[in-house]
Amino acid sequence: MAEQDSETQALDQLRTLCEAISGGRYEDVDVLLAMTGDLALPDTVRRLAEAFGMMIVRVEARELHLEETLAALKEAQALLEKDNRNLAASNEALSAEVHRLRIDISQRDRAVAEIVDTDQFRAVQAMAKRLRDRPL
Repeated sequence: MAEQDSETQALDQLRTLCEAISGGRYEDVDVLLAMTGDLALPDTVRRLAEAFGMMIVRVEARELHLEETLAALKEAQALLEKDNRNLAASNEALSAEVHRLRIDISQRDRAVAEIVDTDQFRAVQAMAKRLRDRPL
């Protein structure tokens, strides 16, 4: 009976520790881990404490991995945002250059049209045709 009371008390202590840890009191993890080596406790309680301790270690490892992944994602996001701003600026500069070139082409086309539509140009063109058509 005393052995059963001892095991019940140890299980209650383990339950209390696990509840405290799950509630955010992580300083109790050391007490939980100490239970794994306490030979005065029943074997079942020690093994449960070890299993809970391993779960805590695995959860902490996953949490650390997730924090590192989140930091890497935030860094990647910052780089992507910077690249996006650079691309937007380049796009704006290229759009302005295309607009300028269109204006230059339009001005050139108007200048050529003004020259081609003159009587003097037609006369030079006719003279060039006669020279080309003339036998050598």
